[in-house]
Amino acid sequence: MTSLGLKDVPIAKSDEEALGLTNYANVLREFIASCDTPITVALQGDWGSGKTSLMNLIKESLDQDKEQRYRTVWFNTWQYAQFNSSDTLALSMMSYFIDSLAPSGGSAARAAKSLLNVARALAVGGASVIGQADTVKTVITEAQQGTEGVDPSRALTQLKTRITKIVEETVGMHQDDRVVVFIDDIDRLVPVKAIELLEALKVFLDIDRCVYVIACDYSVVVPGLKEKFGVDEGVLQGKSFFDKIIQVPFKMPIRRYKVEAYVNSLLKKIGVEADDEDIEIYQDLIESSIGFNPRTMKRMFNSLVLLMILARKELRTAGDDTSRSKVLFGVLCMQEHYEQLYDFIRRERLSDRLFHSLIDEFDRSDELGQLRQRMSVGKAVDPSRVKSFIKAFFRCLQLDDDGDDDRLSSSELKHLRDILGLSSIVSASVDEFKVDADEFVLGLRRKLNERYDEYLNNARRRIGKFRYSRSEDEVFLELPRPRWCRFTVQIEEEYWGFGLEAERGDGSLSKVERHFREELASVDEVELRRDRYLAWYWRPADSASAKEDLERSLHAVLEEMLPRLHDLCKPFRG
Repeated sequence: MTSLGLKDVPIAKSDEEALGLTNYANVLREFIASCDTPITVALQGDWGSGKTSLMNLIKESLDQDKEQRYRTVWFNTWQYAQFNSSDTLALSMMSYFIDSLAPSGGSAARAAKSLLNVARALAVGGASVIGQADTVKTVITEAQQGTEGVDPSRALTQLKTRITKIVEETVGMHQDDRVVVFIDDIDRLVPVKAIELLEALKVFLDIDRCVYVIACDYSVVVPGLKEKFGVDEGVLQGKSFFDKIIQVPFKMPIRRYKVEAYVNSLLKKIGVEADDEDIEIYQDLIESSIGFNPRTMKRMFNSLVLLMILARKELRTAGDDTSRSKVLFGVLCMQEHYEQLYDFIRRERLSDRLFHSLIDEFDRSDELGQLRQRMSVGKAVDPSRVKSFIKAFFRCLQLDDDGDDDRLSSSELKHLRDILGLSSIVSASVDEFKVDADEFVLGLRRKLNERYDEYLNNARRRIGKFRYSRSEDEVFLELPRPRWCRFTVQIEEEYWGFGLEAERGDGSLSKVERHFREELASVDEVELRRDRYLAWYWRPADSASAKEDLERSLHAVLEEMLPRLHDLCKPFRG
């Protein structure tokens, strides 16, 4: 059986990678081969940006170097933190370093391990050690307490001397040119522990012939400075602190990744066919939303696999797997990075005009002002980037056999509507929203009358004020009898909507419907509900802003519709 989905594991070998990291690994290997020692190289980047993969490739390149010999040590801080007390993590790193270089022991190794074991026993016994003062310096001090005539500072120097001797003996015995230590996942530790580990690295392992390659996210680790020293980073000059430990910062080259090749490889792994134009669309969607983070991209494509399986079983709309996967992926990117935009589109009555409005007017339209405001809560939003995403999303909605790439047809809109229904399965949003219908419609009636009071009074003989019917949980605007139709805003079990209602057999409704279809560009999609009801219905997003969104949509419709209703009512004049 063919396996589905993508494993979230680092790249292990150069023949497995498609991001273009191998070139950077070779460059770093050349630097490691010729740099002065000791030196520390920090691979800096967000979680999932490929730091561990790059370290794997550097190690592979070192192992294949035919001109020099390297002794490599790999220490995974996260793995050790899971099975060791966090207060002894720095001790575990030094102990692992010693064991890796001198597995059979030796006098220097035994002496160093003996002192480390005393320190660990103190820590496990509850003594004040790492994290309570100056990292490992405190451990050494307390390890020597009660030993007459022993100077803790001298003991600290002796430990450094013994570890240095271990390095010299190891590289001499095996004719190694240098020791390369890889320290992974520092940024997954509690920040203060990450700082302490870096301190221990500088104090005890700053040894000639040693090169340290660290994977870390500076922004995640730096809060540990404040926690450890009790002052703000600005007072500590956090960058200077890291400069003393890290001599070579290397930022992960996300912007230079070979995204086209990587996207193509992921699509092939999940069994989705794509030509060059399709891959370009995937790239545009990624670049304008989630960004080129390998881990995030894998998660998106895994969600795509799940939804594709479901779509094949449940959807009967136009489009094959190739076109369907693009739309699904676009929706997933929107869910992940522009959740408020996703909620907005899911709530709105889908139309070609809606998307052109978003593309052309997102950054300036008053009607879209509330959407821009919600999207900017808690984070900065670049309107031009949002518009780029909407343009890419519009492109992915085009079906191959449609022939018109400038507008969305009814079949393409239905295709999207069905996919939006499926996408909620992998949404992280709350799945249920409750509203008190009585309270909502009564408040809505008051707001509608306040907003349109002057207009309604001027047209009083033909249009009455908004009223509320408790029996139907609706606000309505009734037109004069005997022939009448009324504008309604109604809440049902699953859907909220607004529309027009007329008596059965009355020609008013068909006249209004024809008028809407011909003259109101905003109502491309009209649903007839029951035999006398013309309405726009949608499921509100499961969020506390649903009521405000309904009111906003309602006002936008009324601004355009009230004058037209006024004209339609002229034949009913009393």
